[in-house]
Amino acid sequence: MEDVDFPARSLGTGAPGNTPDIAPGRSETGSRLSPKGPIYLAGTLLFLLSLVYVGKFAIENRSSLGQNLDVGPATLILAALLYALTHISSSAAWMAGLRGMGHPLRFWTGTRVSLVAQIAKYLPGNIAHYVARAGLARPLGVQLSSSGLATAVEVIATLIAAALVASVALALSPEPIAAIDAALADRVAPAVFVIGGAFLTIGGLLRWMRVPLRAVAAAAAWLVVSFLLIGLSFHAIVTAVASVALPPMSTIGVFAVAWAAGYVVPGAPAGLGIREAILVAWLGPMVGGGAAIACAALHRFVTAIVDAIAALVGYWLLHGRKVGNVT
Repeated sequence: MEDVDFPARSLGTGAPGNTPDIAPGRSETGSRLSPKGPIYLAGTLLFLLSLVYVGKFAIENRSSLGQNLDVGPATLILAALLYALTHISSSAAWMAGLRGMGHPLRFWTGTRVSLVAQIAKYLPGNIAHYVARAGLARPLGVQLSSSGLATAVEVIATLIAAALVASVALALSPEPIAAIDAALADRVAPAVFVIGGAFLTIGGLLRWMRVPLRAVAAAAAWLVVSFLLIGLSFHAIVTAVASVALPPMSTIGVFAVAWAAGYVVPGAPAGLGIREAILVAWLGPMVGGGAAIACAALHRFVTAIVDAIAALVGYWLLHGRKVGNVT
């Protein structure tokens, strides 16, 4: 496999044409994201406050919580299968970034690597799965610099996909927006400017990193599939629990917002607490407090079980047979 030399500015330091080793936590950005950095500490505080909020919400609705947790196995299996499929589409998104960096992996080889690495997202910091994936991909000939750029592509594509899915879903089914209309009525214009500015910033960042836009588009397309699948997974549980019928697009839109919020907060393992806080706060007025907390808790349980099984299957596939190399 031919190595690809990337501009040094893509890595943030070094002379043109070099790919220097950067010690974790030594750069200014790294220090901010380290366990003692201000961004990490702020994220951890937000994570803890979210857990307190969800716990308080559960206590306030404990009288109806028990009966809402009574969900049949067919619903849980359906939710689990839909979520399991996201591991394939999300792996494809990462490999799209690698392909754009000139390091294509065989599809199932990359999928096995992703299945094993993804379980590390439950570690504090919300970045360990990226590190683990880069480490597992290195013996396959993927440079750490290429893994880093592919991860940057994936992160940007994830935010783009979440914004697209949430905006389209909630435009098609605006019931959740109506539920919080009073809170959002005076914030529509600022939100438009913030979202527009974010996309301009992302475009400028990609141009500065010299990342092919086709790689970002391909990754975002796969991640749109992931958001639709995981949204439908959550909707299956909401349909079984709530006495009020919600359109699928409403549930998908709300979940995309909640998932993205948990995704960007450092210090929240797998978005724990952040996602649930947004789900119960947003769904509570529509389906009832007890149903909202039950849906959030059941879906977190299902996804955690699927993640654990996926990691075991990926480990067996990765080490139980000879792993193919790059194409």
